[in-house]
Amino acid sequence: MAEEQSQDKEKFRKITADIDIPPHPKILTSFLEESNKAEPDLKAIGNLLATDVAIAAGILKTINSPFFGLRQNVASIQQAVMLLGLTNVSNLVYSMALKKAMGGGSTAFLEQFWNRCNTIALLSARIGKMVSHVAPDEIYALALMCDCAVPLLSKRYDEYEKFYQTSKDDNQNHMPIGEEDQFMITHPGFGSHIGETWKFPSSICEGIAHHHDVNLEELYEFGDLITLVAIYNFAVAVYNKYKKREAHFEWLKLKAQFMVVLKITENDVLDMEDVLIDLLIQD
Repeated sequence: MAEEQSQDKEKFRKITADIDIPPHPKILTSFLEESNKAEPDLKAIGNLLATDVAIAAGILKTINSPFFGLRQNVASIQQAVMLLGLTNVSNLVYSMALKKAMGGGSTAFLEQFWNRCNTIALLSARIGKMVSHVAPDEIYALALMCDCAVPLLSKRYDEYEKFYQTSKDDNQNHMPIGEEDQFMITHPGFGSHIGETWKFPSSICEGIAHHHDVNLEELYEFGDLITLVAIYNFAVAVYNKYKKREAHFEWLKLKAQFMVVLKITENDVLDMEDVLIDLLIQD
């Protein structure tokens, strides 16, 4: 088993050797240095984040969204740090920094890609508040980053952008199998590697790695991971319904199991879909 794992890692290393992962931006390095202190200075962290307009604005826009359901509007990044606490803000800082490093919406494809990711992430945050104890920032960060490998894979492989566009909503075929067959790499596997390289929290890395899994039994050993995966797939299903598309492969195959994990009924699903789609229409 150890030899097989070593061979798999070597194969992965060779495949990804010529795919450049963006380095930590300076602000994230400074953020980690301050937040890892024995007694982090929240005021200093808020002032640090305020120096990066894009990251600060992204965090404020996200947490003030009706999908997060905060009781008060947050006016500044300093206030956000004090209100949410370091752990919760960290998830948002990681996801905003990586999105910025990946190029944001610098092309039509990336703009459409990140809009989809952000909408699914907001839906995930709201679903998390509706059905479980999962913090909205944690499931938001995971959902936003689930497909974080896609921009890099689309740069590396000329055919990948077209593959992604046709495969993400394919309800007949399991996307990672198609990726493995055509490119010898999957976006969940490479995305998890990106998260590890950036030192994302382990729960985010595991969630990225397993968000397309169809064997849920294996996820129970990871604690809350199965709940995060179920919420994410529910959010994708709501997004597709809002866009008047067919349900995706994992939802069609595993919907009943996801409902058991989230402790909801078919009527609950229908009611929640109505609420969430109304929020999307109003947003």
